[in-house]
Amino acid sequence: EYDERNVIQEKIDEIIVVGQGVEILEHVQEIEEIPYDVEYINNDKLEIGRSYIDRQGINGQIIKTYEVSTFNGEELSRVLINVEKKDAVNKIIVVGTFDPTKVDDMTNGYTNTLMLIDSKTLKTIANISFIGKTFDNRLEDFINDFNNEN
Repeated sequence: EYDERNVIQEKIDEIIVVGQGVEILEHVQEIEEIPYDVEYINNDKLEIGRSYIDRQGINGQIIKTYEVSTFNGEELSRVLINVEKKDAVNKIIVVGTFDPTKVDDMTNGYTNTLMLIDSKTLKTIANISFIGKTFDNRLEDFINDFNNEN
């Protein structure tokens, strides 16, 4: 039993004073990376097997800002106060689709037309369209067709 005349003595490990402590309020950011995508663009002027980077990719970010309250090192609250988004910028790779074995020396993938025009009247005397022939074959066909018609 305890009364005013008897004092109990025990070892004290810690003194706790009511109302004292360290409260900290700070802003904390969490950053989440958004990976960029890769876009491929076909280019019919660039040979198959060739490619180049037209634009480097840049990762985007989602930045979340929290207001965090701690007391004596223990988190009491965390409130989201701002969200900022920075969009990713896609990487662009240009890829060659031109196959030089499938076109001849002049067409470059297009139809070419040779025309014989009267210089005085500016009227077409003869014309012929070509795909997939060498220039010499085109010229020979043109001359033969013209001679056969006249």
